[in-house]
Amino acid sequence: MGKKGLEMFKFGVYLTIPVLTVMFFNTPEAIKALIEKKQYIVYPPEGPRPIRGSKEEIGEFLGIKPNADANKRSTKPPAGDHAQAEKPKSWWRFGW
Repeated sequence: MGKKGLEMFKFGVYLTIPVLTVMFFNTPEAIKALIEKKQYIVYPPEGPRPIRGSKEEIGEFLGIKPNADANKRSTKPPAGDHAQAEKPKSWWRFGW
């Protein structure tokens, strides 16, 4: 089994290379340089943000005047036989 010196040298190399690599690359300057040099993802510039707020605030921002008639409209269907006549037909053809 004679070459113990060679095995000890290889073992030392296997231990020192990772330790020296961590010592070199684990500095903030080295990490920043690597990130700036190797940008794998390039994000596009950020666009305008969507408008948030109530309908009135958004209308004021866009310059739209509120419609007074829209607030007075009723969402109830008309009463009587006419309401049943407007009922949409089912797509089931078997009378369900």
